[in-house]
Amino acid sequence: MLLCLPALLATQDDPARDALKRIDEVLGKAKTVTILSRTEAKSGGDSVIVTTTVLLKQDRVSISGSQTSPNGEQAFASIVEGGRLQVRFQGLRDEVVELPKSYPAEFRATLVRCGVFPISTLTHPKIAGDRVRTPASIIEVTELKLGEDSRSLTYGLKFHGIPALEAFGGAFACTLRFNPETGAMTSRTLTANAPDGRKVTISETYDLTLDAEIPDALLKMPERKRLSFKPTECSSSQCPVDPADAREGRWLTYRMQAGSSETRYTIRVVGKVEADWFIEGWVETDTMKYALLYRLGADGRIRRAWAAAEGDPAWTPIAVKEPPKPITEAPSLAKKESDEKKQVQGGTFDCKRIDVTLTIGGVEYKSSSWYSKAVWKFQGKDSPGGLVAMEASSANTVLEALGEDAKPTIPLPKEDRR
Repeated sequence: MLLCLPALLATQDDPARDALKRIDEVLGKAKTVTILSRTEAKSGGDSVIVTTTVLLKQDRVSISGSQTSPNGEQAFASIVEGGRLQVRFQGLRDEVVELPKSYPAEFRATLVRCGVFPISTLTHPKIAGDRVRTPASIIEVTELKLGEDSRSLTYGLKFHGIPALEAFGGAFACTLRFNPETGAMTSRTLTANAPDGRKVTISETYDLTLDAEIPDALLKMPERKRLSFKPTECSSSQCPVDPADAREGRWLTYRMQAGSSETRYTIRVVGKVEADWFIEGWVETDTMKYALLYRLGADGRIRRAWAAAEGDPAWTPIAVKEPPKPITEAPSLAKKESDEKKQVQGGTFDCKRIDVTLTIGGVEYKSSSWYSKAVWKFQGKDSPGGLVAMEASSANTVLEALGEDAKPTIPLPKEDRR
């Protein structure tokens, strides 16, 4: 049975219970807490280094840092202010969650038991879901014991319903070290056996400061800064819109996720001149936002093109080039079709599902796509309908929203308006 934290303490032997209570009081009663943490997580031959700063001030919380792995470096931040949790992770859109009044105290108690590395996971709605509001409901502490030197606590630590932590086995053996004179945490080791047999070790060291002045500015989410970028050329065939489905005002937004990176692509039909359509394509990530404007002919070819970075007041002409010649030797392709209803954020649609196995150089790549005649062909001109969703091993795409009220976000180029 999953026990709440207060009930847990009453079931343990007195020395261990008293030691944990004292560590709780150190974080619970301090007006401000600053924790500088360095974490190294090892699994097999892989290693992830996480440096984190945790700031606690009354009912406010700030968690910020960076994670370095073989795949590169990613920054993250979580802010609790005014009863709301705002989370940012590089490559993902910010998330905001309303919190119960009990959250700040529950957060401090959970931090004592879990440590900094797991708490960063428990504060992300994409990982913890609705349980992000009540972190104590996610964890279970068992077999709490005081070390012989009275400078450490050992216990079992289980996480319930968090797939990201289940990848580490979901259950850890924890050793929490502390200063017996002050009750301040100094370091922690978490070990587990992953389902595939790999041993997982998470080692954390803490530099803890109590009741120091923390400026309010440090407890706010920093302003997100994007790179100023816009393309300088495009291919004459890269606009994905089928001209037969183009109608002024129609728009679709897709969300594409690859690993921890998230991109939104919005396609808008914003005008017409003679037989040609003006198509806006906006690309948005956490690091940049830019757009391409195409003048698309009835043959599906781009006649002229422009680009703009976020905040540009006008379109900049760019070169339109012919696409590279297709490869002469086509890869092996196996395709299976079926009818299926698909629900996504943009709605529920009757779809044609297409499962594809592509073999290149002896390596198989599998994907599943859903197309509906109720969705405009703004992705995939030769498909049996508009794209609703696509799932592959490395990336997923879903239709997030659609409408028929699109207007130009930047005035159309004067020389092409009629």
